[in-house]
Amino acid sequence: MNTKNIMQCGTVLIAMLIFAGCATVGPDYVKPDIKAPPAWNTGESKGTGQPSMSQDNLASWWTSLDDPVLVDLIDRAIKNNKDLKKAQSRIREARAARGVAESQFYPSVGASGSYNLTRTEKNGEVGTTRELFASGLDAGWEIDLFGGVRRANEAAQATYEASEEDYRMVHVTLAAEVALNYIDVRTLQDRLAIVEENLKLQTETYELTTYR
Repeated sequence: MNTKNIMQCGTVLIAMLIFAGCATVGPDYVKPDIKAPPAWNTGESKGTGQPSMSQDNLASWWTSLDDPVLVDLIDRAIKNNKDLKKAQSRIREARAARGVAESQFYPSVGASGSYNLTRTEKNGEVGTTRELFASGLDAGWEIDLFGGVRRANEAAQATYEASEEDYRMVHVTLAAEVALNYIDVRTLQDRLAIVEENLKLQTETYELTTYR
């Protein structure tokens, strides 16, 4: 290859790279702007104007209630809930898919090998034995001209982030459901205790009235 051909190839390669930077498939991904309240509906620390609970406490808010039974129920629910386990498996799946998408940015390398044994036979006697070894190594790299690989990576990243948010949603919902059911049970127990106490007082009043 002469100098002129090398310069032409270099020019074509530079033009392709410039074109790849300009021609990208689809619009850029923009994270949605979610309107969230400025603060949690919790008590504020004096003089700070900030919620009194930290982020760690919010992630495990039920521990601040100092109820060991509730803490144990929620911990067991988190460990054994099938929906939560499915959400965790979707996170692992999305993470693996993101790794596959990222691998498209890098060159691919492949190797192959083979072995062949042949023997010749003549008049019932073994003739020449031949052994043939073959191996090969392939490498390739595809230029992301139109941004398809970049868009695939962005989609994989978005799917991974969505799976994490789904897991958090299931986690929060599960803890809230257990807490609500526990509160209902405790409320019914208190009501039953009040009814039993009223029944006791009414019985004593009746017996006193009968005595008189």
